[in-house]
Amino acid sequence: MLSVNLTHLIDDEKCYETVRQMRWTRGVCCPKCQSLAVIKRGKDETQPARQRYQCKTCGSIGVSGR
Repeated sequence: MLSVNLTHLIDDEKCYETVRQMRWTRGVCCPKCQSLAVIKRGKDETQPARQRYQCKTCGSIGVSGR
């Protein structure tokens, strides 16, 4: 069972990092093709704590924490 430290959810950076760890236990992967070949592609404009990623396999662009 995964435990979550609630104090980490108060800070946006720590919260999104916790979400990334819970969602992608093997590492960040593409939601469309499941490829692990992803690169960081800047930050989300509306919430800077959210990391944007791009899949090197299919080209899909997504944001962590959704």
